[in-house]
Amino acid sequence: MKKIHLFFWVLSLFVNLVVAQNKEVQPSKFDSIYFETAVKWAKTDYVKALAISDSLFIHSTPPLHQLKALMLTASIYEQLGQQEESIKYALKAETIASKINDYDWQAKIAGFLSTQYRNLGLPQSGKQALNKGIQIIQNVENQKKRNFYYGLVNQELAYYEINNQNFEQAKEFIEKSATYFNRLKESPNNFYYKATNEELFAKCDIKLGNFDDADTHLDQSLNYLDQSSLAESVLRGLILNGKGLIAKHRKEYPLALDYLKQAEVLALSSGFLGLKLDVFKDLSEYYSEVGNVPKQLEYSHKFDLLYHTNTQRSQSTLDGIFSKIDQNNQQLESRQYFYVLAIGVLLLLILSSLVFYRIKKQKDQQRFKRIVNQLKQAKKEPEKPILVNDQIAGNSEDVVKEKFSISAAVEKKILIKLDEFEKGIGYLDKNISASALATTLDSNTKYLSLILKNHRNMDFNNYIGRLRIQYIMERMMNQPEYKNYKISYLAEECGFSTHSKFTAVFKKNTGITPSVFLENLSNQEQDAQ
Repeated sequence: MKKIHLFFWVLSLFVNLVVAQNKEVQPSKFDSIYFETAVKWAKTDYVKALAISDSLFIHSTPPLHQLKALMLTASIYEQLGQQEESIKYALKAETIASKINDYDWQAKIAGFLSTQYRNLGLPQSGKQALNKGIQIIQNVENQKKRNFYYGLVNQELAYYEINNQNFEQAKEFIEKSATYFNRLKESPNNFYYKATNEELFAKCDIKLGNFDDADTHLDQSLNYLDQSSLAESVLRGLILNGKGLIAKHRKEYPLALDYLKQAEVLALSSGFLGLKLDVFKDLSEYYSEVGNVPKQLEYSHKFDLLYHTNTQRSQSTLDGIFSKIDQNNQQLESRQYFYVLAIGVLLLLILSSLVFYRIKKQKDQQRFKRIVNQLKQAKKEPEKPILVNDQIAGNSEDVVKEKFSISAAVEKKILIKLDEFEKGIGYLDKNISASALATTLDSNTKYLSLILKNHRNMDFNNYIGRLRIQYIMERMMNQPEYKNYKISYLAEECGFSTHSKFTAVFKKNTGITPSVFLENLSNQEQDAQ
């Protein structure tokens, strides 16, 4: 039924466009249609919005109207995550803006293109577009407009820093942006950008763990948004999603789910790619935390499907971007091919690295949990009776069967002293050697080597290394101050002469590096709070 309804709607739209084919849109009518499309249809029915914006371009003669129609189309495609189409229309609009020397629109388009390149993972190209916009803003005569554009520029710079995980630096740019917007007269449009700044402040504070500050910023963002002309925009979804994360952190699970589901409704109705990705990921993490595995898997699948679809689309986008550059720069034709190829290869490498990193991260977490469980289990297990070589050989298939030239009584005596040695900290001595340990055990290096081989299944160096690694892991787990020490200090603390030697022995015994162990230990403590 829905498909039939859509068919008749499209048919009626087509008939109306044919009837109006030779009718030019009047200036006053253009503004009203443009505003209604941007505010209403672009947020609720993107199919209709695209049809209207295309019609506005076809039936408008003034270059400024054509430019605005093109940018309306570009913004709708941006919302849908279709960067290729978005950039294509923005570049067409840029050409018109340059021809008519419209600095206002040149500045806006430069900022818009910066956002698209940033979302594609091309920060260098994005910064170039943004710097071009900054140069253009200097030609804008109206001081109020310059303040507005500088506010947008600093907002865009904040997004770059957020992407780079530099949240304190991002907050500095947001504060600069707010300074420029505060110089402007209060208006519905200005309230919207103030609301955006508050949401960005909250995003940074959530990442920094300042949840109370983040909550205050989100409440202020909602207040500004309600006074703007875009009260039901995608920004509301981002705010609600942030409120959901804060409620989840506070263990207020019913409230968290309510916020996240409201954000999901806005994400689905708007079609905004970034919001959908955030909501699907955060709902997956929410259901994981409350133990609802089916729902967790459902939203994890939605996120992965959308993420990979967008990744494939982003790769194809590069062809459209650089074909336009090629048209504007014919003398660079031969270089352009290699540039596109290099960017494509770079994107593939980045994607492969992300997948590899994610898999490695999961494996490291599994190894860490296994190590911790083994250490905890070892403390609970009662001490095993000391068995001499003949007794072990009769009860184990794995033992190395080598004849001893010492009596069982002497062997047992050495093993008792070896146990005492392991309970102490003599193995932390940097100068310890096989002969020194043999002397401590009232034995010799030959007997020590055979006993370590049969009873510890390792040679002297590996034996000492394992004891040192177990010692330092227990300190890191049980003494909080050890988590703040540098790796070089930890190495020295457990008897290693160099940072690299310590890291190599640690990884050999555990499968992970000391830094990964500390990272997972900190994450485990945060999850437990």
